[in-house]
Order: sequence, then C-alpha cells, then structure tokens
Amino acid sequence: MMRAQGQTEQSDEPLVPLTSPPPVLQEPVEEQQPPQEQLPVEKCVICQEDIGPDVARIACRTCDSVYHQNELLDMAIQLNNEEQPLDCCVCDGDMSWVLELVTAPPSPDHLGIQPTELNIHIDNFN
Repeated sequence: MMRAQGQTEQSDEPLVPLTSPPPVLQEPVEEQQPPQEQLPVEKCVICQEDIGPDVARIACRTCDSVYHQNELLDMAIQLNNEEQPLDCCVCDGDMSWVLELVTAPPSPDHLGIQPTELNIHIDNFN
C-alpha cells in the first residue's frame, strides 16, 4: 500500500507511552553564575564616605572626582553666599556650573496661580 508523504500507517496496536530513563542521581553541584559587573566603590571627596549605587552623585568635569550630590550642592550654596569660587577639592578645576543645578523654589507668580478671596465664615463656637 502506498502512503502519501507525511502520513503514518495506522495499526491496531495500543499506544505505549514513551518513558524517559530513570534519573541518574548526582551530588548537587553549585551553579557557576557569571560574575556580575560590580560598580567600583567610589568615595565622596567631601565626606570620604562610600557612594552607594543608587545615590545621586556629581563628578568633576576635569578630573572625574565624585561627590554626593546633596553635599556638593550644599557646599556650592554656602560658597556662593560667601562670594567664594567653587573649585574641585582634588584638581582645583572650576565647578561653578554646579550652581546651575541649584534651583530656587518657584514663586507663586510663576505657577499661574490666581489670588482669590474666600468668603467663608467659620465659627466653631455655635
């Protein structure tokens, strides 16, 4: 009997489930995981503390020295108020650009808020 390609011959024999060989018992082996890329531990130039991976930081544009963002901004504000230049603590490079990151809180005039009168009389004693 001829069969078309891809057809199988049907038989009356019951289907036998395929079984896999019994598992071979082995001692547990620690999985070798590829080394994770570690960020180098950086120390803040101001406080000499480690800067964590999810902590905001600012680097000097000249020598790449790293600062905690909040500490450098505080120092920048203080030196600006004293009319002192803001230079890198390591290379003395100009870091006055950091002052551009310091933003003053917006004034109500720039928020588009219109003043309004409240005609509400609150009397808590009646």
